[in-house]
Amino acid sequence: VPSGGLAFTYCQVPVVYQRAEAAKVVVQTKSGTEEVIGSTLSAEVTSELFRRTNNVKQITVSVVK
Repeated sequence: VPSGGLAFTYCQVPVVYQRAEAAKVVVQTKSGTEEVIGSTLSAEVTSELFRRTNNVKQITVSVVK
């Protein structure tokens, strides 16, 4: 967890909040890909979370300082 950050799990997926220069959400998948999205998770990612498929490895949320 970065200094000044916050981490928790949601449906067994780690979610990390951190301070940054720009707001963004990054979804890391089991296959190693990263998807930078806006402020809303897609229906596909949300479904993966709720079904607990283990395809979503981590979600990192960057908020403006």
